[in-house]
Amino acid sequence: MKLAYLYEKNACTRDVADTVFDGSFDAIVCGLGTAGSIAAALLAEKGYRVLGLEAFNCVGGISSAGGIEIHYFGLPGGRGHALAVEADKMAAEYPMPLADGRRITLEKLLLERGATVCYNSAAVGVYMEKDRVVGVRAATPEGVRSYGCRVLLDCTAEGHVARMAGCDGYFGRTSDGQAQPFTSVVSMTFGGKVGYINLDTGRVDPRDGQAMSAAIIDGRATQRPEYPWMHKVIRPMPLPGIREGWRLDAMEMLTAEDFFAGRYTAEPGYYSYSDIDKHGEDVAFESELRGDWKVGANVGAWNFSVPVPWKVILPKRVDGLAVVCRAVGVDREMASCVRMLPDMYKLAEIGAEAADIALSRDIPLREIPYGELSARLTASGCLDPAHDRGVWIDGKADFDGKPLQPRKIEWITEPEALAEPLATLCPGIAIWSAKKMGYTCVPVLRKLLASADENTRKHAAFALAAAGSREGLSILRETVWERDAVMLQDCRKYNQHRGPMAIYHLGRLADAESVELLGGILTDPCEVEREIYAPSDRYPAVRGFRVLYFHFMAQSVAALVRIGNVHESERGRIAEIFRTAFADGTYAARLTNRPPCSAEANYVRNLKNIAEKAIQGWSDGKEFAF
Repeated sequence: MKLAYLYEKNACTRDVADTVFDGSFDAIVCGLGTAGSIAAALLAEKGYRVLGLEAFNCVGGISSAGGIEIHYFGLPGGRGHALAVEADKMAAEYPMPLADGRRITLEKLLLERGATVCYNSAAVGVYMEKDRVVGVRAATPEGVRSYGCRVLLDCTAEGHVARMAGCDGYFGRTSDGQAQPFTSVVSMTFGGKVGYINLDTGRVDPRDGQAMSAAIIDGRATQRPEYPWMHKVIRPMPLPGIREGWRLDAMEMLTAEDFFAGRYTAEPGYYSYSDIDKHGEDVAFESELRGDWKVGANVGAWNFSVPVPWKVILPKRVDGLAVVCRAVGVDREMASCVRMLPDMYKLAEIGAEAADIALSRDIPLREIPYGELSARLTASGCLDPAHDRGVWIDGKADFDGKPLQPRKIEWITEPEALAEPLATLCPGIAIWSAKKMGYTCVPVLRKLLASADENTRKHAAFALAAAGSREGLSILRETVWERDAVMLQDCRKYNQHRGPMAIYHLGRLADAESVELLGGILTDPCEVEREIYAPSDRYPAVRGFRVLYFHFMAQSVAALVRIGNVHESERGRIAEIFRTAFADGTYAARLTNRPPCSAEANYVRNLKNIAEKAIQGWSDGKEFAF
C-alpha cells in the first residue's frame, strides 16, 4: 500500500505497508459543500456506511457559509435536487437567512440518514493499492486518523484529493494561466431584512493557501472604504466565492469546441443550462472560441443546454475515486457553465448512483453499465430529454433593465435572411449564423457592405469576418478609427461596443495594415481624453476604472499579438509599440486608481504582462497562444 499526498504542490507517494485503519466505511466523502453534502446524504439514504470529512465548521460550503443562496440558471430535477429543496424548505422555517439555515438542515439530513460527519477535518493523504484508492489519511481535531473505504468521492471543489492521488488536470486560461475573479460575499441589511451582496474582488489560485488568505484580507480591506453602504454590513461571509479552479482530466471531457461543433456525448448524465458565465473585463485574452462567441458575435450572455457526460467525474488513471464538484472534467469555457447549484446537485446524484452500482456489484466505478445508471437518472428526473432546450435568450432583466421575455434562438440558414438582423442593434444571431454558414453567405454580405445604413454596413463587416472573409477590412478599420462606442443590445449583460468588436475582428483576420491604427490607441497619452471614455450614466466614475478605454486597449493588445503571430515581419514594429505603451506606469494610471490587489488593477497589469510574454515568445520563435 502507498500513501499519496501533496508536497510543495506536487503529488508524491511513499510505502506504508503496515497501515491499520482507525475505521472503515463503504464511502468517504471529502468535502461536505454544495455537492458533497447531497452526495453523502444520498449514499447514507441507501444504507451505506458514509463518512463525511469537512475542513470547515459546517456543511453546505458556498451555499451556506459562502452566502450564495441561488444561482440564476441550471434546471431542476432529480433526487439530489429534491433533497436540496427539502433542506431549503426546512431552512425557511428558521428566523435567519436561507444560507444560514442550510447549515442546520443539511446537517440534519446527513445525521438522520446515519452519515458520520467530521468537521475541521481535511484529507492530507490518500491510501492506494496500485491505482485504486482504498482510504484517506485525515487531519482531525482528535489528531491524524486513517480511514478505509471502498469508494471515495472528492467533493473539495478544487479536486484536492484527486490531485493528491496523482490525477492530471488543468488550471486557468491558456494565455496567462489566470482564473476568473472570485467573489467576496457580505451579509447586510436591506430594508430591515438580512440579505447578501456579491462583490467581485480579485484573482487568486485557490490551490495556494497563502495566496487565498492574502486575497481575502486584501479584498475585505478595500471594500469598506469604497462602498458608502458598507455601514449596513453585518458580516463578511467566511467562504469566498471561487468561480474557477482546478479541473480534472477525466475519462470523458466536456469541451466547448465539441459542443459548438455538434459533437455530443453518447452517455449523458444530465443537461446543464447556463450562459458561458464570464466575470472579468479582460475577455480579450480568453480563448478564440470564447472570443468569437462573446466579442465577435456579442452573444456571450446567451444560454444553451449541453449534455454533460457522466464520466466527467472519473479520473483517467485512478479507480475507486470520483470527483463530484466543480472540478469535474470540463474545459474552461464549460467550467463557467457547469457550476450552478442545480449542476452540483445533479453531479452529486450521479456520483451517488454510480457509487451504489459499483458497491452493490463490487465492480470498479469505470465498469458500471451506463444503461443501468441512465435508467436510474432518467427515472429520478436528473437526466431529462426535455432539458435539451437549445440556445435561449434568458434571464430576469434585459440589457436596459426592463423585464426580459425568454425566447429560443434558431440559427439563420438562408444567407438572404441575414440582412434584417444586421440592420439592427441586435446583429448577434446573424453574425454567429454567418460563422456557421461560412463562405456560402459571403456574396450576400458583400452586397450589404455598400449599404447606406451604418448598422447594416458595419455589422455585415463583422459577419464577413466571422465567416472568415477579409472583404470587410476597410469598414472594420473605419469603425476603429471612428472609435465607435455604440453598444449592441443582443444580451442582458456583457454587451460589446462596436469599436472593440471591430478591433477583435481585425486581430482574428491578422490585418497587418491595422498595426499603426491599433498602436495609436496604446501609445497616445491623449487617447484617454476622447469624449467616449468620459464618465457617463453607464460608466460612472466609481471604483476608479475606465472600462471602455480598457476594452479598446485590451483588444488592441490582443489584436496586435495575433497579427504578430501571423506576420513575422511585423513583430519588430509591434514589439516597439508595446515597449512604448508600457515603458512606465503612466498607462496604468490612465486606466485605474484601484488598489493593487483588486481585479481591475490585475486587468491593467496584465496588459503589460501579455505584451511582454508575446515579445519573449516571438524572440524564441514561438507564437503566443490564446
